[in-house]
Amino acid sequence: MAEAGLATIVLAKQTGTWTALDQASALIVAPKMNALFDRNADAKANWNMFPPSTKRGILEWIYNAKSPETKLKRINETVQLAAKNELALQWTAKN
Repeated sequence: MAEAGLATIVLAKQTGTWTALDQASALIVAPKMNALFDRNADAKANWNMFPPSTKRGILEWIYNAKSPETKLKRINETVQLAAKNELALQWTAKN
């Protein structure tokens, strides 16, 4: 690997971006999201039926939120949609 590539890896490890999506890759759901699932059995059951790749994509979207408010908004949206057996991040003709 070239020196510039190694420098980028070092920087990513220093800033935390190297492991930023480890939780999403491991399909670890944020505690707030788990709490909402615990209060909504349909949402939890539907979420558990989603394919791992779909869950990972949604979790990446949640974990990449730049502010706590945005993260909470995305969590709420995900749980509300899961209750209707719909996926967050899915574009339809109405979007």
